Amino acid sequence: MKYSKYSLIVTFFLLFPLQSKAASLEYSYLIRGDAPNNGIIIRYGSLENKSYYSCSFDTLVCTNVGSTAPTAATPTADTSDTAVVTNPFDVLDGVKRVSYKGVSPDGKFVYYYQYSTANDPNSHFVLYDTKTGGTSKTTDNVHYWDLLTEENRLFSVASDSKTLVYLDNREGSNALYKVDLAHPKTKMMIGTRITKLSYSVSDFIFLDPNTILFMANRENPQQWNLYRYNLKTSAVTKIASNTSYADAMIKVGSNVVFLQIKGNAVIPVVYNYTTKTTSEFSITQTTGITTVNNPYQLVKYGSVNGVLLKPTSSTGSHPLIIWLHGGPYRDISPTIHPYLSYGVYDWDLEEARRNGAVVLKIDYHGSYGQGRTFAESLKGQAGVLDVADVITSLKGVKKTLGTKYKISGVYLVGNSYGGYLALKTITDYPNSFAGAYSINGVTDWPTLITKLKTSIFNVYFNGLPTLANSKLYAQAEIVDNINSLTTQKIMLVQAQSDTDVSPAQADFLFNNLNSKGKNVQIIKIEGEDHVFKKNSSITQICSTLLTFIGLTSNDPNRCQYQ
Repeated sequence: MKYSKYSLIVTFFLLFPLQSKAASLEYSYLIRGDAPNNGIIIRYGSLENKSYYSCSFDTLVCTNVGSTAPTAATPTADTSDTAVVTNPFDVLDGVKRVSYKGVSPDGKFVYYYQYSTANDPNSHFVLYDTKTGGTSKTTDNVHYWDLLTEENRLFSVASDSKTLVYLDNREGSNALYKVDLAHPKTKMMIGTRITKLSYSVSDFIFLDPNTILFMANRENPQQWNLYRYNLKTSAVTKIASNTSYADAMIKVGSNVVFLQIKGNAVIPVVYNYTTKTTSEFSITQTTGITTVNNPYQLVKYGSVNGVLLKPTSSTGSHPLIIWLHGGPYRDISPTIHPYLSYGVYDWDLEEARRNGAVVLKIDYHGSYGQGRTFAESLKGQAGVLDVADVITSLKGVKKTLGTKYKISGVYLVGNSYGGYLALKTITDYPNSFAGAYSINGVTDWPTLITKLKTSIFNVYFNGLPTLANSKLYAQAEIVDNINSLTTQKIMLVQAQSDTDVSPAQADFLFNNLNSKGKNVQIIKIEGEDHVFKKNSSITQICSTLLTFIGLTSNDPNRCQYQ
């Protein structure tokens, strides 16, 4: 069968928050294992109300221990005259750029990652033999920023100290590599790749000397699942679906705790690898998780993966929202995002869908979870390749929707870098869109990057503004194209205490648009930084967004985030 480039569509039914009444999102944070009590300490709650809980593996009961994390038990010190206290990491004194360091259970090997910098673009996985003083390492030239520093974990060692596994992207995807510690040799750290396909691994941990647990988007770039892998047979078994990569898994005894997305919550789940069973703590039974069978479609338009959400009824006309996440080294989620800071926007988008909007969320070039090449391709292409992705997606979704849904207008909505992309796209293609709604979006790159001096954004433009890279900055400009706008609506939402994107960025574009008589509004949200912390801010964004795209309602519960 021959496929059109717009033809890859998969429909799923998944639990998603039911917004028929006031609701919020509930998120878990894995703090640390609590081995003496055979349990774990987590933090759980909503945007404004989070508490610490002590959860038992024996009873699966979680006890609220208040707003402060309980103090970890301190091991009893050996006070005998013959005790010698040594720090295995003393061998790293004077070594620069050490991160993710660890030591094998038998104490023989110290391992660590040396991240790259602008002055030294080489990164290294390093293994130091404490018995012989020998060192084995890998070397990779990083011409982008070091994407591996975004991960929660880069190493795991088997309990018998015979095998080390590490996460590397040297061949494109975040893949796992196995190192045989039982037979030391000069170039042993190069290892053997054990995850062969092009999917990305986000976290992993040894269960026993022959088994690891890993999280990956193995079946689709937008969905993360948990898998068990047998190092002897290479057999892969799925353990759980719709998992969250927000926190690293924690192993205590025969239990591993991971995060799973369920309805309007990200919950802690226990996997007992001896009995091969999963269980939920009692906390998830008392905090009001709401669910509904809401269909979504996983779509792919050209090289752009996306998630399509449709309103319940196709009658009448519907605004189409194209959602552009921030980062750009972040990604979308079919339901709520693993990070609460992005999940609140999914809540807003679901509220828009519930009120009649069609929503398309996309992962443009530069996004997380689709390999190093996909992420690095945005270098020198900011405002070009990503804009082309939006246009490709717009053409594709129109073909998907066909004549069933009458579209009243297409609106670009995004936060941070996504806010920039929304503004850049509408000024480049004004006739294709009815409006752009930008949340804490960048509007002028030279000013932002000069003020920050060093940031992840410098890589897109080959450094601070100079004559040599002026063309890269020019091709990403927004203000030079604002004369192309006619009746298109522009909404600038800006947190007034934003330490990442200065409020002056929104003021700059607003003043330029306003002076030329363009259809622009600005909403200034006081007391908020780049990541919103208040329920009222999410409610305000939701209500103004729905009004902006033309959705009116007398529903008193609409947009009531609490």
